[in-house]
Amino acid sequence: MRLFNLIFLFLGLCAGIAQGQKNTSIPALNFNQFEPYLHRQNDTIYIVNFWASWCIPCREEMPAFEKIREKYADKKLKVLLVSLDFSNQVESRLLPYIRANHIKSQVILLDDPIKTDGLIRWTQNGQVPFHLPKFMARVQGIV
Repeated sequence: MRLFNLIFLFLGLCAGIAQGQKNTSIPALNFNQFEPYLHRQNDTIYIVNFWASWCIPCREEMPAFEKIREKYADKKLKVLLVSLDFSNQVESRLLPYIRANHIKSQVILLDDPIKTDGLIRWTQNGQVPFHLPKFMARVQGIV
């Protein structure tokens, strides 16, 4: 009976781990698949951050994006993190970074060269934490 309980527990843990892996998979999109994210016709503001787990300044500013997501969780503002990581490093680099840093914002992998064609409405160059008051003033004005 004890062996049966251990096997049942082991199978339950395996099922939980497999389910967790499904929930942490990152959709990999080419630009044509990603472009609809830039044309959403609703009353929500989307902060789209292009970043990579190997980019030190990107990693330094990530807590600021998570704070924005938390602060505006009940508002019509969403954070979309567009990873530019290499597609062959999703399992070895990107997912471990997301898990270790408890990233809760939506993450997608853009597996294609970027083209903008006038779709970007406003840009912030440099690290967000360095410019956070200016950035938040803009966000406050449009939320």
